[in-house]
Amino acid sequence: MRNQNITDLPDLNNNITRDEIVKAVEHTKLRKAAGYDEIPSEVLKNESAIDLLHVICNGCFELGKVPEQWTCGVVNPILKPGTNDKRLPTNYRGITITSVPSKIYCSVLNSRLCKQYNADKNKQISRYEIIASIIKFLANKHRHLGCIDRNNR
Repeated sequence: MRNQNITDLPDLNNNITRDEIVKAVEHTKLRKAAGYDEIPSEVLKNESAIDLLHVICNGCFELGKVPEQWTCGVVNPILKPGTNDKRLPTNYRGITITSVPSKIYCSVLNSRLCKQYNADKNKQISRYEIIASIIKFLANKHRHLGCIDRNNR
């Protein structure tokens, strides 16, 4: 099963289903900080928001782009446990609060990749071949969008 091409990966290339969005929304944590766009997860747990998110995620998937707000994060410094001096920057670690809709979109894509990986793993395909097929899929998808690979002009 060497040299998989994009037609061998139909589950990765299909439009995002509403059920995938619903599943991802159901798994979001409640009462957590909202990201740069200030949209908390509680707002997205209704039918209208799920329908809108479904349309947005499919648009992102088809275009290969996400809204700029999804690429921004708010970095909060957290004091490391067991440290005494709050004045030292090295006594902190940063956590980034990202957009909840972005997390939902990433969750859908991650779920698809894991499903593909497990299916390929069961067919006795090496990890290298799985990763190579996913990279080939992504590269092919972006080539159709007009993206240019600087190494292959």
